[in-house]
Amino acid sequence: MIGGGAGSVALDPALLGRLLPLYLRIDAAGTILSHGPLVARLAGGDLAGGDLAGRPLWQVYGIRQPARARRAADLVAQAGGRVRLTPPDGGADLRGMAFALP
Repeated sequence: MIGGGAGSVALDPALLGRLLPLYLRIDAAGTILSHGPLVARLAGGDLAGGDLAGRPLWQVYGIRQPARARRAADLVAQAGGRVRLTPPDGGADLRGMAFALP
């Protein structure tokens, strides 16, 4: 759920995954809350295709852009900016944009 008032929007992870198979949602601590099916498939290794929820983002993907991102707040500071994630097995990078949800 985004927001808590009358303008709240519910985000069902299963539906969101069908609409946006490469979405990745993390909390303020950098823990993966939900993700699309392709994010899991591209994670590689033992993680490929599994549920990544509850894992720290930094255990699943390396962050190449923004270059000095070490915590979730660094990604939020780049809201609307480009993000580039690299799987630990050296597979294809994921490229996207970071947005902070209310």
